[in-house]
Amino acid sequence: MNEITYLTEYTTITVVTLEELTGHPPPFAPIIHISPNVAAWVLEHRNPYNRPVKPRIQNQIKRQGYEFIGGIILFGITGMLIDGQNRLIVCRDEGITIKTYVGFGIPDGAFTRIDSGVKRTGADVFAIAHIQPSKTIAEATRWLMNDERARLRDLGFCRDVYDSETLMEFFKEKVNKDRLVRQASFANKHVRSGIPPGQLAAQLYLYEAAGFRERVSQFKRELDEGHRRGGAYQLSKRIRDIKDMRHRVPEMFTIAWIRQAINGDKISWSPEKFDVVPEIGDANG
Repeated sequence: MNEITYLTEYTTITVVTLEELTGHPPPFAPIIHISPNVAAWVLEHRNPYNRPVKPRIQNQIKRQGYEFIGGIILFGITGMLIDGQNRLIVCRDEGITIKTYVGFGIPDGAFTRIDSGVKRTGADVFAIAHIQPSKTIAEATRWLMNDERARLRDLGFCRDVYDSETLMEFFKEKVNKDRLVRQASFANKHVRSGIPPGQLAAQLYLYEAAGFRERVSQFKRELDEGHRRGGAYQLSKRIRDIKDMRHRVPEMFTIAWIRQAINGDKISWSPEKFDVVPEIGDANG
């Protein structure tokens, strides 16, 4: 096999050459002049796992130039784009050639830690993994983690925030994925109700896991059919009334109200106690 000769700068590059570099990563990051055509090819064929597009960052790049973001464009061990999506989109759409350092052979898992202008959120990481609706599932996973932590600590409520890697690890190891995707998709359908979709998805998941399927079904029917009575209507009205008064709704309250609504209880203005979802197996029908 012939030894590959690497250049420190590629003033022009073809898709074939780029494939050679991703397949046999050089020991350094060369400078590469990327044309709009090559950028378009990378975005179409080597960008399946990158995060959702950030219009704000693209607008800043267009105003200030692609150097605004800084850093280098990165490709993973498998040849997939890990970082640099926004710059390549501007390169393609604006028809400009960009000159930048490009790194190859980066561990593919690095996408959860790389920051190119905007930190990768939980929603970004779930979207990259093709788990949708990503934002709602990331937030619901946070509340499932908090529920577990509250139980372990014997607390009524926990509102900790976790990094994206921790959320994804918990999701993969402890969450029934199909169940959460189903509940998150339902919650997303009713975002106009004012009920925070991530919180709603998590509580529906917990109640169903505990065996209270009839309560969950009844609540969902009320929301689907727009009943002007019952727990779902009371919950939505309570949250919208408070927001209309330009008040912030505390997370503890919305979680408690969602649980009261699923239980069919009256929604109290200021919950004196935090309703606890029964343990799995405690359902009586």
